[in-house]
Amino acid sequence: MVKLVLTGGPHTGKTSLLEAYAHFDPTVVAFPEPASVVLAEHHGEKGYSVDELIANPEQFCGACLEVAHRQHQSVADDSIAVFDRGVADTIVYAQMAGLDGIADRAAQSAKIAAYDTVILCEFVGTYGERFETIEQAMEIHQRLAQLYKELGIRTITMPDVAISERVGILHQIVKQAPRG
Repeated sequence: MVKLVLTGGPHTGKTSLLEAYAHFDPTVVAFPEPASVVLAEHHGEKGYSVDELIANPEQFCGACLEVAHRQHQSVADDSIAVFDRGVADTIVYAQMAGLDGIADRAAQSAKIAAYDTVILCEFVGTYGERFETIEQAMEIHQRLAQLYKELGIRTITMPDVAISERVGILHQIVKQAPRG
């Protein structure tokens, strides 16, 4: 089993890269960002608005952590999995929201997740419309880089280049990833 994580601040092209790579190599199991899953599940099934979900950061972060757990539990032993954000990403978001309990739960989960490689995506072009300001996005990015370094997980920086080049770089990372 190989577990790779695409991480970085908002608007770093993680989702676009994951989607493009899943088309390039359909043998890879691509897991969407937990926050996107939570928003889709709660908005579609339970009728919550995005604003209602974001207004309760404890519920939102907790739900993201639960989605991440489900994703990790579904990885087969012989697969190559690429995650749009890792469990440890929840630590940063929870800490920034002052949710120490969620951050502690996520920290325990991050140890169990056992990622082989983290790919830290650099910002892509101009900063588009997001929930976070550019300053918050930069802080998130820096905190993520520091956290994965502290966790001792091999981290590779994905440069801001065309998506086709990013797909090629990710393919080389997948081919060279240590098989666990």
